[in-house]
Amino acid sequence: VDWGGGPIVPSTERSRVELGVVVAALIVALVLPSCGPGSGDAAVGADTVKQLEDVLRARARAVAQRDRDAFLRTIDITKPAFRRTQLAFFDLPALFGGLNSTFTLSSVERHGDSLRGFVEERHDGVAFPPPLQSVSYSRRYFRNDSGKWLLTEPTGDQTGPERRRSGDGVELTYWTLDEDVAPVFVRELEEARRFALSRSPRPVEFKLDNGLEVTLVPYG
Repeated sequence: VDWGGGPIVPSTERSRVELGVVVAALIVALVLPSCGPGSGDAAVGADTVKQLEDVLRARARAVAQRDRDAFLRTIDITKPAFRRTQLAFFDLPALFGGLNSTFTLSSVERHGDSLRGFVEERHDGVAFPPPLQSVSYSRRYFRNDSGKWLLTEPTGDQTGPERRRSGDGVELTYWTLDEDVAPVFVRELEEARRFALSRSPRPVEFKLDNGLEVTLVPYG
């Protein structure tokens, strides 16, 4: 959050405003599964979707069991940067050692030589209080390697150029391949900002400047 040179807010009050932003930002995540392209699951068979979910379950199980070899078997190791960020996720402290999650994919579609879809991940056993531990959303990419699906990411020539959208007190930077969800993010960021302003005990002024990244370092 960029406080934009506005009035200095005491720490307790700022915390309340920031909490408002965090809570409202969860709304952004909740809209992701419904804002995918219209082709949706119809373009990809249910058996394939289940195979992709199995990849995510195997990856989470490998993290929980600290099985590096099993983890590597679920990701595309032909892309050095992707392999590096994924291993950085695997090597995070034992906070994630008890990770036990369930995965549901929606709006699965073909994207170049890969498949992509929105992943709803419901967490169990991570060291965060509710509601942060309960659910997260992301867009994931998968590549078929000789009949086996692997978690992957787009290459530089697939992301398209970087773009930027503006809204009421918000800015969003994203890559062209996320053009379909960018308007939704701008709209929900505007709502998040309004929510935070309405909960502030004192008048404040700030802008939200967010970015959509294909790969989140070090979280993959």
